[in-house]
Amino acid sequence: MFRKISTILSITLLSAAYLQAQVGIGTISPTSTLDVRGSISCGYRAFSSATTAAISDNTLVFTGVSAATLTLPDATTCSGRVYWVKSTSTNASTLTIATTASQTIDGLSSWTLAQTNKVLSLVSNGTNWLISTESLPGNGTAWIPGGNNVVSTQNFGTTSNFDLPVLTNNIERLRVTAGGNVGVGTSTFNGTNPEKFVVDAGTTSSVNAIVGKGTINNYLQLNIQNMSAGTSASSDVVATADNGNETSNYVDMGINSSTNTSGVMGAANDAYLYNLGQNFLLGTGTAAKSLVFMTGGTAQSTNERMRIDGSGNVGIGTNAPTANLHVSNSGSVTNNIAQFFTPNLATTNATYLKLGKSLSNGDQADIVYNWTGANNAANYLGFSFYGKPIFMALTNAGNLGLGTTTFNGTNPEKLVVDAGVTSSVNAIVGKGNINNYLQLNIQNSSSGTAASSDVVATADNGSETTNYIDMGINGSGNTSTVFGNADDAYLYNVGQNLLLGTSTAGKSLVFMTGGSTQSTNERMRIDGTGNVGIGTTSATSLLDVNGSVSAAITTTNTNITLGSTNYTVILTSSTPTVTLPAAAAANTRRIYIIVNQTNTARSISNYKDFTNSTASTIAANSSITIQSDGSNWYRIQ
Repeated sequence: MFRKISTILSITLLSAAYLQAQVGIGTISPTSTLDVRGSISCGYRAFSSATTAAISDNTLVFTGVSAATLTLPDATTCSGRVYWVKSTSTNASTLTIATTASQTIDGLSSWTLAQTNKVLSLVSNGTNWLISTESLPGNGTAWIPGGNNVVSTQNFGTTSNFDLPVLTNNIERLRVTAGGNVGVGTSTFNGTNPEKFVVDAGTTSSVNAIVGKGTINNYLQLNIQNMSAGTSASSDVVATADNGNETSNYVDMGINSSTNTSGVMGAANDAYLYNLGQNFLLGTGTAAKSLVFMTGGTAQSTNERMRIDGSGNVGIGTNAPTANLHVSNSGSVTNNIAQFFTPNLATTNATYLKLGKSLSNGDQADIVYNWTGANNAANYLGFSFYGKPIFMALTNAGNLGLGTTTFNGTNPEKLVVDAGVTSSVNAIVGKGNINNYLQLNIQNSSSGTAASSDVVATADNGSETTNYIDMGINGSGNTSTVFGNADDAYLYNVGQNLLLGTSTAGKSLVFMTGGSTQSTNERMRIDGTGNVGIGTTSATSLLDVNGSVSAAITTTNTNITLGSTNYTVILTSSTPTVTLPAAAAANTRRIYIIVNQTNTARSISNYKDFTNSTASTIAANSSITIQSDGSNWYRIQ
């Protein structure tokens, strides 16, 4: 009897629900299709590894400590079904939510939860899955579209011990680590010497990794300063070959600290330029341009000490050498100070979305997203103040611009800094405090046949082919012979003269080879007075060579006309005669040694002998030394 009554009651309730289309639980007067006046229980399931959402599930909580996947059912079989998914992973392991039958979640093939306590709600529309809500509970305040109403400086970032990555085009482009390190194009830092700021251009068609720009009628610099006064401290700019490291295959330009006593490269406050690995090349890349050495000041007219001109002649005390080695106590030098300018890149915005809020002073702080209507490199995420240019722009290709939204069309920069028209001489400055060398480092990881790592300063009218100075090192596989061989380091310019010197009175320009210990590896120096010492650190003459000297020697039994490549000439058999070049200004101070090894006097162009008489022969089995004063040839020995 009881079973019959229960059956009749069930049929009655179902009939009432069907006829009225409203079901009340805990009420006799339902006001909705389902009206529950009390608590509701839904399916709850925790999981820690790969699983599939079932018809019996409603709330799914991921508790795993390693990456896992939650697969949704076919959306076409469960239109209107809702799932709540939350991650409580204690180490923020990634949960990937996948679909079946090539279906999508808000247009994407999958969705990820990579933050602890993040929760989302999914609903089937009968074809695909849609996200109805997504949130991250906690005590932080989100940066929201439309802006945040702030009355003081606010933080943007993480409050827990986790990194802050920045993405464009759904790819990570920039990362600020929990320890305060910043990476552009990478989330990996050196394990031994982690970089405070690292830019990784990756495999790229652009030769620019970092470029600094600005417009100022003064020097514009990249500056690295080690604030430590420790006995091993120095500030360094380093270019490293693809197979280089902290101990080999790099070129280093730097300056010691005020108390540096390590003796690794010079003494306290000494500046240096050296390499470890292969040869060190120093030169000019433009025909007919000179390599100029200066000491004791920055005025070329008074402080030029030596130059190697475009033909290979070396002049000491003269800026117009007329022989392979030309030493003089006189000679004028034309002042040639290179000033560097870069153009101001004006910022123009296409249609963009501003995410900002008006400030109390009438300005507006903006996060600007530039949108051109297509998914291309012209789109960027920028930061600015209302009515002012974009201060920083990150493109969806991963390029970061500071002070500009424009990148080089041929070689787009991974990081470009444009100081614009400025009163500050600093475009980029690197600082730190470490009792060791502190460096700016560029390393090309390619071992290709044309690969090199370079630090370049470009004049305002310069380009990739002219008016620049380049300090670099070739890659381990470089066979281009553009400047040296594999792992050779170099310093050269293209355009005008290259000046190398010290600008402090009394200080020397020191050249070293074979090692970095000055006491054993110094080979030549130009001191503050202009004296050049080879094999000595205390030159007492304009040229002081403490060792052997080599000069050209020619043996002939035929007539010979002397030129700039001759020095010692030996006449052997037959009847050779010697023709001297004109004793003109171009040959002033040139010296020849002529040895007659025949038994007969030989003819020579006119010269003045010891009595100032004109002579035109060289006695048998004798030698003479003659020198030009610009008007006549004189026998001096």
